[in-house]
Amino acid sequence: MDIKKMNPNQFKAILFVFCLGWVPLNSDLRFDCMRRHLSEASQINTERLPRYSLLTHGQSESISRKLITLETWGTYTAFWLFDWGAQFYQMRDIRVLCDEFVSMSTVPFFVEWRPFAGAVPASYESIQVGEIKREISRAFHGSGFEGVSMITLGYLDQLVAYPDFHCMVRHLLESIERSSRLAPSYVELAKTQGLESPVWLSWRFIWTQLELLPLAEQLDREAFPIQIQGIPLICQDVPKIK
Repeated sequence: MDIKKMNPNQFKAILFVFCLGWVPLNSDLRFDCMRRHLSEASQINTERLPRYSLLTHGQSESISRKLITLETWGTYTAFWLFDWGAQFYQMRDIRVLCDEFVSMSTVPFFVEWRPFAGAVPASYESIQVGEIKREISRAFHGSGFEGVSMITLGYLDQLVAYPDFHCMVRHLLESIERSSRLAPSYVELAKTQGLESPVWLSWRFIWTQLELLPLAEQLDREAFPIQIQGIPLICQDVPKIK
């Protein structure tokens, strides 16, 4: 495309996409906790992709690539959608969108096979992610972050019997619950400093994860035939969130 022949709107659109996608992946930014977390996750899953592929005769590759693609795209958008707004608070010792992320160094070591730690379903059991999205949203608008935490804990309790399955959905729900527990403290800290409440940042983060639940459920569904063999794809690739 000849830049000289572009009309102003075309040029602005391309410039906007370029700026949205530009993130210095090896930068020394202090305030990019979410981007760094996703970048580290992508690195781990990229390193493990060929190992899983060898174990599954290629069956796992499409799952690994989907997960890596999501994480990679996340590194290009996280800073502008989340870290950019959070840095205002982080500079004032309010660690919104930093303490939410558990270090990827806590991800379990890679093993080729492990015994099941809980119940093993005969076939994949669907998770009603549409219902979860609606109920958590309703809880937030009705009783705030406390309501989100309570209802999310209820959904997590339903997965306790199946620790070796539904691992991507569980990971998002654990993250949502942790975020909802931390958010009120950020609001109070901002209030004591006379700052605008960061409630919008915490809810945007939770809402984004709710929107990702259908993709998480799809990954869990596709991973089930592999997990049923005792190969802990996804389950050993995410940190435990408390």
